[in-house]
Amino acid sequence: RGYAYVNFKNHEDAVKFVEAVNETEPEGFVEEGMKISASRHQNKAEREHIKRQCAKERQAQFMKYANLYIKNLDDSITSETLKEVFSEYGDVMSAKVMMDPESNTSKGFGFVSFKDHESAQK
Repeated sequence: RGYAYVNFKNHEDAVKFVEAVNETEPEGFVEEGMKISASRHQNKAEREHIKRQCAKERQAQFMKYANLYIKNLDDSITSETLKEVFSEYGDVMSAKVMMDPESNTSKGFGFVSFKDHESAQK
């Protein structure tokens, strides 16, 4: 895998180039099945800003639905039972007991996702 920097004399030519080649597979330039990623160079401050912005958006998404990690579950607890028990505290969007795929037994933990953050705080 490699990369290259290309400097254009004018901005318009650079924009045309990005529009023409980004996400393409020109023969001889990239490994088979890979696509060229062409974009404007971002300095470190711009990259850090985008990184912080994404983190804020991710945090906002987590606040939208309250997700709980539930551990030390008895082997007899199913996803349905988990949903029933936690529904007493609010609207449950999903409930999942994690299972071992080989033995089809509970791993002893699961997740419950409430519709609102307040329900998860009860």
